[in-house]
Amino acid sequence: MTEILGNRYEIIKKIGGGGMAIVYLAKDVFLDRPVAVKVLREEYIGDQDYIRRFHKEAKAVASLAHPNIVNIFDFGINNERAFLVMEYVEGETLKDYINEKGSLSEAETAEIGRQICLGVAAAHKKNIVHKDIKPHNILIEKNGTVKVTDFGIAQSAGNNTITHSKGILGSAHYFSPEQARGEQVDYKTDIYSIGVVLYEMITGKVPFSGDNPVTVALKHIQAAPALPSRLKSDISPKLEHIILKAMAKDPSQRYDSAEEMAKELAELCGKDNELTFQIAPKVPTGNILEKFVAENTLDEQAQQIVRENTEEKSDTIPKRQTKMKIKKGPLALLLVAAVLLLFGGFKFATSLFDSAEDIAVPDIVGQSVLEAQKTLLDNDLTIEVEDNIYTDTMERGLIISQSPSAGTKVKAGRNVTVIVSLGPSLIEVPDLSGMTEREAKVTLESYGLTIGKTSTGYSDEYKKDEIIFQSPKAATKVEEETTVDLIISLGSQPEAITAPNVVGVDLAQARQIILANGLLEGEITYVTSNEYYENVVVSQSISGQTLQGSTIDLTVSSGPGPEEYKTTNISFVIPQSGTIILELIDDNGTNDVYSARGEQGENFSQDVRYKDKTKKAVLNIYCAGKLIDSRDLP
Repeated sequence: MTEILGNRYEIIKKIGGGGMAIVYLAKDVFLDRPVAVKVLREEYIGDQDYIRRFHKEAKAVASLAHPNIVNIFDFGINNERAFLVMEYVEGETLKDYINEKGSLSEAETAEIGRQICLGVAAAHKKNIVHKDIKPHNILIEKNGTVKVTDFGIAQSAGNNTITHSKGILGSAHYFSPEQARGEQVDYKTDIYSIGVVLYEMITGKVPFSGDNPVTVALKHIQAAPALPSRLKSDISPKLEHIILKAMAKDPSQRYDSAEEMAKELAELCGKDNELTFQIAPKVPTGNILEKFVAENTLDEQAQQIVRENTEEKSDTIPKRQTKMKIKKGPLALLLVAAVLLLFGGFKFATSLFDSAEDIAVPDIVGQSVLEAQKTLLDNDLTIEVEDNIYTDTMERGLIISQSPSAGTKVKAGRNVTVIVSLGPSLIEVPDLSGMTEREAKVTLESYGLTIGKTSTGYSDEYKKDEIIFQSPKAATKVEEETTVDLIISLGSQPEAITAPNVVGVDLAQARQIILANGLLEGEITYVTSNEYYENVVVSQSISGQTLQGSTIDLTVSSGPGPEEYKTTNISFVIPQSGTIILELIDDNGTNDVYSARGEQGENFSQDVRYKDKTKKAVLNIYCAGKLIDSRDLP
């Protein structure tokens, strides 16, 4: 029997699932469209914590409308099982795409990363931190559009890391160091996770792995990742810089925003706002080799041989993998050549047939790895990076040496091993402690380094304007033009004092009191007040313990101040039983200020508050409906 959730969503089939939910393809019977429905697993029925997370995800994403974020349409509970209704994305997860390809090209990595950054930036503008960015939560449509999903543990920026009885939420392989430590997180934790995703896309591997999540989390805190260029030699210095900056252990060293990171990735895509790649369809149309023969320049005889060996109809090719039986003999060799031609180029394929003639190795010293790879492929040779070393004689990314050397005769298909430059040799950072900022600037420039960010702090050891701390630390080896951040001394920390209370004091007198106590006057803000007269202090920014020299901001009344009221006591013996009413006539008009039953012979006493700034106040006393007294109030 077909299951329908919320009398609206007809479940069609399961399309995915995670630890706490199962995702189904469903039909919205009201709007006649496909949707994805995320249903809480049965074992969590009645678990209010998980239901709250579901509801939290719906609320978090409902306010977001962005092409790089999966839309959420609805939230409901069916037979105690919570469910989310989402936009159905026809495509695959980024994790599946990486697994299929092993690693991605630089253009694909940059473009997918750019779109992830744009989606995350939209969430950040709404003050939402995703906290679980990973390839499993990134969907790729067939046209290449990338969408971020699963905001199940998202939070408002500034809130503490969310935990629950079943453990820390999130994925250890993509944790930021601050998440791993259980600290407060902000937008930059998502930037770190995007860096990890970029690392995995370009290398095919996560930067840190281990036997259990705790081991992986500790590596995020303590260990440096292997340089991506060590795992994939043709990665550009620009992309490697973007990845490593996003993955900085110190959040202040990362990008200031996901939008800033997207702009740098766009430079590697070629176009800012248009897709530069498309996800290749998983199911080929027609016979792969027949299509290849039609599109490439094989001679007629070779084309005929390939056709004879690929007579299966296209509808017999499985969706995920094409299986072909290859006969032994010359025809089989031609078939293999055609397949290799599809992936590696016709020249490499033809080298299988005729490799008798030796090839002179071209000179590739001074070329980039990508340029050298093209040069060697054009000569039926391949490239292998043996090592990356620092050198002052060659720019970063260029080939320093090759083996065999240029001009050497070799057989086709031979590997040419190369050593690639990492640029100038590393510089040892000098010790700047105790220097002034000007002295540090001159010293750093003599080493080929520059001053980065500067900040200030108190120090009993260093005098005012002397450098307390530097990052990178002294003796650290860095590349030329690296920036060194400094903390500059403000001198010894001022004496702790108690800030005087100037609330209710005239502004001129309050200023004198503040200065006399070794404090500084800050911003003065005026507000309307009925409690304090004009130019009287209403509140102050600092109270209690503070440091000498601190600045106090004051809020001051602009009037009108308190109204003038008087109070008098009314007493008499009640002449007869009935309702006692006190009618007051004053500046506020005529009003009953008291009404209650009294008994004959009782002593009556009541305070009356009145205002008589413009006219004399009068009090009329009624008992049992009769006026028994009328008094002018003092």
